[in-house]
Amino acid sequence: SEVDDNGTNKDGGGSSIDATHPIRILDYRIESGPLGREPTMAWTNHHYASHGLRPSSYQPILNAVLSHFDAESILEASRTRELTVEERETLDGCKLLRDMIHDLDASLDDMRSFAAYEEYLMNVAVPLIYGSFEGLDEESAGMLQLFFRAHGMAVRMVVARWTRELL
Repeated sequence: SEVDDNGTNKDGGGSSIDATHPIRILDYRIESGPLGREPTMAWTNHHYASHGLRPSSYQPILNAVLSHFDAESILEASRTRELTVEERETLDGCKLLRDMIHDLDASLDDMRSFAAYEEYLMNVAVPLIYGSFEGLDEESAGMLQLFFRAHGMAVRMVVARWTRELL
């Protein structure tokens, strides 16, 4: 459908963030509950009221992923010897991933549409990862998967909260 300058569909079908991302009145089910206990599924608005702005697991997962990609052992080795080509490439890759993760975390509160977030992942994040690495070890791939799962839940919470504030 066609959208006017105010974000309203000209056919009367509601609002949109931009021409390709309509506003949808949604609530998402996310893993919820205090850390250290088995998570339960809760609607984002219930989680927000009980546990705050982010999924309980988000910050610990973010910290663990950033720590995994800190390349501390390579940095320590660089103080005593010349790094190999592979070590320098690993160090560059870790910096690239940490920067991407920091950017995603910093832009979290600016997310307005889960569809726009998915579009960003498919057009920017995934090509960046695949274009920068010949391969990732299983542990690193698992850490990225864990981060994107937690970050996706956090995006769902932001989008649902923003939509409620808009109304």
